[in-house]
Amino acid sequence: MNESKKITTKKDKLESVWHPTEFDESDELEEAKRVTEEYQKLLKKKQALIDEIEGAKKIK
Repeated sequence: MNESKKITTKKDKLESVWHPTEFDESDELEEAKRVTEEYQKLLKKKQALIDEIEGAKKIK
């Protein structure tokens, strides 16, 4: 009986080396963008309320 042997190459023997800076940042970037947009909306609402309060003070 002949046993078939798989020919292994140097590439097959090497495992992938993971470097801490090698990761998909796109999810984090999208989250940061979403949070920044939400923050900008809240700032606009805050400013509108401040303006409304100041306007009400002037009327009195």
